Amino acid sequence: MDFQWVPDWVAKNGVECVKNIAVAIALLVVGKFLIKWVVALARKALMKTCRGNPLMPDFLASIISKVLWLLLFMMAAARLGLDVAPLVAGLGITGFIVGFACQDSLANLAAGVMIAMNEPFTVGDAVTVAGVAGEIREVSMMATVVRDEATGNRVVIPNKAAWGGVITNRTKKF
Repeated sequence: MDFQWVPDWVAKNGVECVKNIAVAIALLVVGKFLIKWVVALARKALMKTCRGNPLMPDFLASIISKVLWLLLFMMAAARLGLDVAPLVAGLGITGFIVGFACQDSLANLAAGVMIAMNEPFTVGDAVTVAGVAGEIREVSMMATVVRDEATGNRVVIPNKAAWGGVITNRTKKF
């Protein structure tokens, strides 16, 4: 392969190329600190509005972080001269396909959001959820963990089942 063109290309485009790489790296470094700062502020604000329930603020802060990182990488790629329009279109199509593939997981996630927002139970409550009577040990965005009061077993209930059925909270009274 003939590389005679390399010195001419470096002489013509080298400085601009190095400058774009340096700016892209600077964007990523500064962006990393800005994202950490924005996510911390968002988490703090969300903790105040969510009455001390860490589930929803952590989930929303995680989403904010991921979206900001995606935007930052797209900005850096655009600075390097990459066309990000096909990437955006590809992300849209990929999201659609993944949405169909992960239908049950997304249903659990949506139910987890509803549980976090409405707080029908919290950790430590004595409940009957999805036919299981016991104490809530853990609540995440995908599942609820209950210590079965009859057997003492650890029961993991998908949030779709927990939210979709009758929830009896024996700890919270009217």
